[in-house]
Amino acid sequence: LKNYINFYYALWEHVKPLGYKAVADFSKIHLPQIDRFLPLFDKLHHHFNLKGIIIVRDPVRTAFGQHLCHAKRSRHREVRTYADDLYYISFFDRIKELIPDSHMVIMEELWEGDGKEKDKLSNFLDHPITDLWDNCYAPDKGHLAQYNPNVPCQFFGQTDAELTPELYFKYKQDLQKCYTNWERRFGILPRYWGRPIDYQKNASIAYG
Repeated sequence: LKNYINFYYALWEHVKPLGYKAVADFSKIHLPQIDRFLPLFDKLHHHFNLKGIIIVRDPVRTAFGQHLCHAKRSRHREVRTYADDLYYISFFDRIKELIPDSHMVIMEELWEGDGKEKDKLSNFLDHPITDLWDNCYAPDKGHLAQYNPNVPCQFFGQTDAELTPELYFKYKQDLQKCYTNWERRFGILPRYWGRPIDYQKNASIAYG
């Protein structure tokens, strides 16, 4: 922990003269691990002005994409739902206990929406977000995704299987609680959530 803190102090001193607003660590905390992080964050709050960012995607497509990466590495063919991390509402509420100043970003709305999600993120960070890095999942092309050298990690395993409408609704039954909890909290599902995507239609759309 001491090395971690010293590293981010040093990184901040390096980038501050270049006009950066802050430094960030985008490591993921899984829901079952949160209790282990409680004493660490107590100490981090003494050193940093912490802000938390969580980015969420349609639960079925998230689980299916994770499965393809996992299967690529282990030849495991069963689709795992990773349900703990996909219960976004309970996950976000627990993260806010660690970092009260936290914000949840809807991936589909940020990259493909009308700009409101970008404005929310800009306001949260107190810094204008004008450009977004390439995202191979927006527009989502599923098994028809093309390799993008800017985000090579997003291509890994994604073309190995097709998330057909039949498969989508099959896995949605397992993850329905994720959608139900979201609708109870916010009243409506985000863009493209809860239904299949026409990957063929998206195949000709450029990333950006």
